[in-house]
Amino acid sequence: TTWHGAPYAFGTIPNFGGHTTVGANTAVWAERFDRWRTKPGSALAGIAYLPEGTGGNPVAYELFTELAWRSAPVDHCAWFAAYAERRYGRP
Repeated sequence: TTWHGAPYAFGTIPNFGGHTTVGANTAVWAERFDRWRTKPGSALAGIAYLPEGTGGNPVAYELFTELAWRSAPVDHCAWFAAYAERRYGRP
């Protein structure tokens, strides 16, 4: 993934034609974003969340949009546990 130093955005199209599936590639997003962000000479300049329909998967949207603000890799299990607590509270 090199574009001769041109800035680029890390993007995803989470659904097509408004068809929403259960689940998302959150582990892949987290791993690839961090790998591309920390690659020597990286020109990664942001994120691009490009749904054809919105509102179908709020947890995936929150994780993806948080990637741009993180300085460390995502601990997938800890992130989802913290999300559930933020959204629903403690049991």
